[in-house]
Amino acid sequence: KTTGGCMRPTIKSGDVLLVEATENPRAGDCVLFESGGRRFLHRALYVNSDGALLADDAGFTPAVFVPKNFIFGVCRVFPSGAAGVAYSFCMRVFFRLGRAIKHILK
Repeated sequence: KTTGGCMRPTIKSGDVLLVEATENPRAGDCVLFESGGRRFLHRALYVNSDGALLADDAGFTPAVFVPKNFIFGVCRVFPSGAAGVAYSFCMRVFFRLGRAIKHILK
């Protein structure tokens, strides 16, 4: 069961997900990984033989490279692949713009 909103609107807090165990995600996949003793779900923007560059769809955090041994698996959601990478980019821009406008209007 998910908590937080970093992957919205694709995945919302409280959603229950099925994760397919793999250390080999594809660009665009939603990847479950560990960082600092906690588990996170972010989108793979780039993948190579050492790991993956991951970012949240909502743009709360900067992209981070995660080594393969910290990747648990993938959650197959739409969109994935190249469409997922493009979608993630657009969502990050959209949410950052929304937060900037909200800040200006305060």
